[in-house]
Amino acid sequence: MHKQRNTWEHPSGWIENGETPMEAAKRELFEETGAVKFDIEPLCDYYIDAELNGYHYKGNGQVYFAVIHTLGDLPDYSEMGKIGLFDSLPDNLTYPIIREFFPIALEKRAGLKCSE
Repeated sequence: MHKQRNTWEHPSGWIENGETPMEAAKRELFEETGAVKFDIEPLCDYYIDAELNGYHYKGNGQVYFAVIHTLGDLPDYSEMGKIGLFDSLPDNLTYPIIREFFPIALEKRAGLKCSE
């Protein structure tokens, strides 16, 4: 949950100068969840041209799938105020468009052999 909102968010962000998309995904995952040991891979690409939460978004991006093995503390500079672990997506999402990618992620997860 972002420090300035009362809705849940998935880790996301922008590619910084000199970063590859994968490096950005790994950095954002750490900065917004505290994940320190994980496996991550691209899940799907998307294009958006829509109004969401009062903003118009237009562009493309990539969604990543991560299996987190170890969570550490959030870094002091994180935009996130708290982390939540859910069995399904909560109703109060900042960016509800993520629901469109959730079935793809569930299918990917079903194909994994996870030890818990």
